[in-house]
Amino acid sequence: ISGAGAEDALARLIPIDLRPAAFADGAAARTLCQHMTVSVCRVGGVLQIMAFRSMARTLAHEIADAMASVAGRQTAG
Repeated sequence: ISGAGAEDALARLIPIDLRPAAFADGAAARTLCQHMTVSVCRVGGVLQIMAFRSMARTLAHEIADAMASVAGRQTAG
């Protein structure tokens, strides 16, 4: 995930600070995304989120919902 609002969307799901100042290029962490265990890495300015394959659909759905929520706030303001 990358682009404007990526960190804002993930802040709704992941309890660690993923802003570039706190989570620099090359950083990695194992954490929770809602109820799923995930690994998050920042590589070349892109946040890679890895989860068990059995949770892939749920993870994609959660991220899409968070992105839609952030996009809605930006258009409403």
